[in-house]
Amino acid sequence: MKPGRLFSIFLILICCFAMTPAAAVAEENDTSTSASGASNDLLKGLMSILQESIDEFIGNYKGQLGDVKLIERVGNKIILEVTYDNIKRSDNVYVQGEVRYFGAPLEGFSNTLNTVSGSQGKVKLAIGWTQKEDDGWDTAKTEVESDQIRLFLVRQSNPDRPFGEIIYDISKIWTHSDEPDDEAMVADNDSIELEDGQTNSGSKPLPRVFVKPGTILKPYTPGAITQTAPPAAAQTTVPQATVQTSPPATVQAAPKVTAPVGVTSIKQRPKGVQNYDFYTSARSAKWMSSAGPLSFPGSGNDKKGFVRTLSKGYLNSGNAAVDLLETHPQWKSGGWIDGQYPLMILGDNLHFKSVVGFLKGANLTDGVTFQVYVKENNQYHRIASNRVSAKKYVSIDADLSRWAGKKVQLVLRVRAGNTSDHDWAVWVKPRLTK
Repeated sequence: MKPGRLFSIFLILICCFAMTPAAAVAEENDTSTSASGASNDLLKGLMSILQESIDEFIGNYKGQLGDVKLIERVGNKIILEVTYDNIKRSDNVYVQGEVRYFGAPLEGFSNTLNTVSGSQGKVKLAIGWTQKEDDGWDTAKTEVESDQIRLFLVRQSNPDRPFGEIIYDISKIWTHSDEPDDEAMVADNDSIELEDGQTNSGSKPLPRVFVKPGTILKPYTPGAITQTAPPAAAQTTVPQATVQTSPPATVQAAPKVTAPVGVTSIKQRPKGVQNYDFYTSARSAKWMSSAGPLSFPGSGNDKKGFVRTLSKGYLNSGNAAVDLLETHPQWKSGGWIDGQYPLMILGDNLHFKSVVGFLKGANLTDGVTFQVYVKENNQYHRIASNRVSAKKYVSIDADLSRWAGKKVQLVLRVRAGNTSDHDWAVWVKPRLTK
């Protein structure tokens, strides 16, 4: 809150405390009824102003969002018709949107400012994506994927206190085109089965479905879990025997059904992940260095270490590469960085594959060690460890067959040597595949 507003509240409080005893004395002596009434009216007015100031200070604004209809979707923009209701105070209140992927907000998006009017109504909200500037390594993306939109109400003077928040499911590939979205761009993906309570912000993306303009968006429901057990209707039950003295002649007795001895239920094995892209899913991992947690994407000059993705570049060996995941350890001797990906059920015959090396120009590095771990039941199993020098690259192919059908997490780690200078370590197209 601005200092002037705080001073106003303080001044009003002083006036209220000063006038309350005076009004009480006037009423007790009954010397001036009109003066007492005027004092009470003034006191009520001051209290009203005080309440408004307090409301503004603590963000005491209420309201909710209703149906949200997709009006238009093009490569770089969507337009939504947002319904709002039960707005307690509508002054300087507007609808705002946030684009998300795997429960995390994405950068580079902007919203139109849509002020609400009255306690209920509709506004149109346009959300657009703008490409960030290239930093010299071709990091500017040509497209961005999202799976949810978070909408909320907020006061213009108090943007840190949103209210009426709802998250809606809508998958989209954002491009720089202003042409209508192509349904073919939203393809089915292999879902990752996550254990209860292990998701990031409780968010599990739904299978990607193309939402057509004119559709009412579906609110996200936390805790929704896909059933893997057979439905109850498919289970065989044994009917209880009934005693009859003389069954009707026209009705034949039903044969007795018995359940197989020693068999209670059949547990189906989950399908599991068939392939996984660590490059495009890097945002969903928890990144940490020997200095503590790291944000994604990180800054290239962060001494704690950083992680970021590069759409293309050159290795220090001279080879061109695409889909590079750069993981720089903390700037110190023996520093490290690792990324722990979400819990998943692995399919059959999977392998972790990647080419590892350094970005072009990393001539001062004394090498790093690239490692891959499988985390199962809080136990770490190292499946790959390769020491790579400045001008070299190594192909990693690690067999994960022993964990087929099991819930695990994959961890990518890079360890520095005696120095971390030029440790521009990259994973090229890190993935799970057969």
